[in-house]
Amino acid sequence: MPAERSITNNMGALRKLKKLLPSAQLNLLVSAFVFSILQYGFELWFFPSSFKDKARIRSVHYNVVRMLTSSDYLTSRTTLDNRSRRANPDQWYSYATSKFLINMWNTKKPERLYSIIRNQSYLTNRNHGQVFFFSNNLRRIGGQSIVNRVTDISKQLKFPWMFCSRDQTRVELKKIYFPYYP
Repeated sequence: MPAERSITNNMGALRKLKKLLPSAQLNLLVSAFVFSILQYGFELWFFPSSFKDKARIRSVHYNVVRMLTSSDYLTSRTTLDNRSRRANPDQWYSYATSKFLINMWNTKKPERLYSIIRNQSYLTNRNHGQVFFFSNNLRRIGGQSIVNRVTDISKQLKFPWMFCSRDQTRVELKKIYFPYYP
């Protein structure tokens, strides 16, 4: 993975800069040059990636977080998440995909994708704003199917997202996916 190589090659430079910069400026630098590369395109390629590639992405993420928080390698990833208050790759993927699903559903754009998802879903009267999807396993498409990608996401959205404003939706999504969110 080229992104992994560019980040790991720059870890030495980041460690040197850590000694010279205040933590706020170092966080801005790392956000701009490390996490932006890792988070680019998560909606598209994180879900269908192999287990090995996902593990490599997580490893790079947590190596940088360890460096930022001055933690050793025995520190658990949960502790690192709480210390850094930064979304891990799984949380960021779920958040970004949820935003995409809600925006697509509410704006009905792109139209072709909306019609595919709408044709394979149904709403319940008991849970307002809750969308469920028909099983798509009969076609043996697997992780590449957009319906399979959003099925697990829709189960986590336990608030009436169809009736919320855009800002309110983002706050609710952050509460669901980021445990450190106030």
